Amino acid sequence: MKTKPQGKLEDSFLGKILKLRIAVIASNWLFQGMRYMNIYEVSLKLLLDALLVVIISAMFSDKLTILSVLMAIIVAHTINWLINGHIFVLMRYVAPVPKTEKHFEKFISQMKASALKWKAIDGVAIYGSYCRGTLHKYSDLDVRAVTYPGVLNAISGSIFCFYQRLIAVFHVFPLDIYCCDKMEFLDQLRDDEIPHILIDHSGRLGQRYVKTNDDE
Repeated sequence: MKTKPQGKLEDSFLGKILKLRIAVIASNWLFQGMRYMNIYEVSLKLLLDALLVVIISAMFSDKLTILSVLMAIIVAHTINWLINGHIFVLMRYVAPVPKTEKHFEKFISQMKASALKWKAIDGVAIYGSYCRGTLHKYSDLDVRAVTYPGVLNAISGSIFCFYQRLIAVFHVFPLDIYCCDKMEFLDQLRDDEIPHILIDHSGRLGQRYVKTNDDE
């Protein structure tokens, strides 16, 4: 989740506005990480939005107006943000919640155990400060879950990531996780770090980063 304006915006008036906490929160609420999701995760998030809108609107079916529907959309999107966003990753930039190394190791252990039971998951890798050895109490856990090929596996993998985000909310844990149904999605990540690979059933993750090392 990027919150720092880049390029020409950096020192501009708009860039300074975008650095404000309220702007960071508003941007995070609006996009909810969808800019970094594959089509299946985006679809799942929008489907959850729509389902929540229907449920909330049904509660006020006798008073349905344009305003009430708009409010239902805002409330639904907010609920989705809280349970299916990276809310405690955002909190690092707003009101950090410190975590110890034991918190990270416990969450990673539970996530790995869950992923091993998830048939669609081919591999799980951890990026960021954890793999660089620079983990600190305000770090987040940057994870990518790689699925086996196929639409059904991609959908299942998206549900897995949603489930992990939900668990992270209840544990007040800064989890930044996305589903990768194609290995090309890993190209969005930094080229100068080798991830900590938790699971690699097919060996694709290992092969990818062996090639990266060979190229260097």
